[in-house]
Amino acid sequence: MNATEFVKSKYLKASDLATGKAAKLRVADVTEDELGPEREKKLCLHFATLPQALALNRTQTKRMIDLFGPSTDSWINQTVILSVIPTMFQGRQVATFAIDSATSQAKTGDNPFASREYSDAEAPVPF
Repeated sequence: MNATEFVKSKYLKASDLATGKAAKLRVADVTEDELGPEREKKLCLHFATLPQALALNRTQTKRMIDLFGPSTDSWINQTVILSVIPTMFQGRQVATFAIDSATSQAKTGDNPFASREYSDAEAPVPF
């Protein structure tokens, strides 16, 4: 018996996915959960193939709205790409999830700048 199964969180953490890796997941349900000692309300994505949910922060919630609209009903059955990225939180660098839609990934491939033309003066620095 593997004892780690008894201490797993019901919510995904960035450490559950290796940095630089991405997971393609279908949203099965969206719920509103109260989390933390202050019982803060968060939207949570539940996935068809994972037992853990992703509790969305404000940035991730805004991203889901940008991708699929403000109605959480329209998020269900959408395929998202989760990847781990570094971000600053309370003055220190931490890992968090970035969210993209599988359809926008298909349009732009691996190049996040492919969706628009850049002049030489504003082209992204390639490092």
